[in-house]
Amino acid sequence: MLPAEDAWQLLQFMQALSPQDMARHFPGIYPASSASAPA
Repeated sequence: MLPAEDAWQLLQFMQALSPQDMARHFPGIYPASSASAPA
């Protein structure tokens, strides 16, 4: 389990990424086919 501060920073970072960025960094979680779909 991450410390609360680290988890919060990770959450902020992930929220700042666009769906295309998410698909690029996490292809297993966000397949490219869904990158153009609204979150």
